[in-house]
Amino acid sequence: MSLENLLKARNPKRKGILVPRLNEFLLLEGKKPSGRKTGVFHPSEISGFFCPRQWVIQERHREELKKDDTLPGSMRTFEIGHRLHEMMQDFLAQMGLLYGKYKCVKCEEVYLGFKPENCSKCGKSRFDYQEVEIEDEEYHINGHTDGIVVIGNLTLNPKKYIFEFKTINSNGFRLLRAPLEQHKEQACIYMYVLNKTRKKTLRLMEEMGLQGTDQYKIESLPFEGAIIMYIDKGQQPADGEQDLKEYFVPFSEMESVIEPKIPLLEEAWEHYEKGTYPPRICDSRTTGHRCKCPKDILDYCFGSLKD
Repeated sequence: MSLENLLKARNPKRKGILVPRLNEFLLLEGKKPSGRKTGVFHPSEISGFFCPRQWVIQERHREELKKDDTLPGSMRTFEIGHRLHEMMQDFLAQMGLLYGKYKCVKCEEVYLGFKPENCSKCGKSRFDYQEVEIEDEEYHINGHTDGIVVIGNLTLNPKKYIFEFKTINSNGFRLLRAPLEQHKEQACIYMYVLNKTRKKTLRLMEEMGLQGTDQYKIESLPFEGAIIMYIDKGQQPADGEQDLKEYFVPFSEMESVIEPKIPLLEEAWEHYEKGTYPPRICDSRTTGHRCKCPKDILDYCFGSLKD
């Protein structure tokens, strides 16, 4: 942790009773391990520009690479985004649209389906929605998506979608005319992995003789695509029309995104396992900066590593 940032947080000359204490607390919280899985490809990091060499350096030298302090203001911004995600998931769950696993907050009993009215084990009515895990063993992709929504009664041609919820500041929201390209690619990666998972799940359910259940009917539904919803963090007008923007990414667009990604993932994983490094994509540090490669990784790429 930067001593300078810690001293700033503890500076007795700073005004306030709670603010300095809160900032120090968040600065210390920001240094705790995130718990994010390592040695896998996270959809958010392989969306948009992806450099196999950068990924291998990051995974192999994680402990040596400097980590900038997560400052208190950023911590609050992250937490606002997290709470807004929970809010939207709760709305969709109460509407009976959000499909997946629900955990009872009292006894931790887990239910698969739509939000139950009450827990059959303890009788409580409060549940936490468990974000849908993205796991592809073939290409080592791992992460979570915000949810799966099913629109329509199971007997009346229902449609199934992957749901992604994004928070954005007022300036970005005002200029938004389409989903950000990185978010669109991320949604396509989710569709690719979850469609593979869906096919495996169907085979298992068929072996167990569960074809007549509602869960089988939902699992058998193909994904129509992904819904990406943005909320303006800066304002929520009373009419409910000006703070949300929704975009649809059809399933048919998934293949064109995934096809060029697979060779890059295979290249990165092969070098990761062999203990070697993929060749440089950038011809200079300047090019690396333009690609938003972190300085510490550039130091390895163009300095410590001679290959």
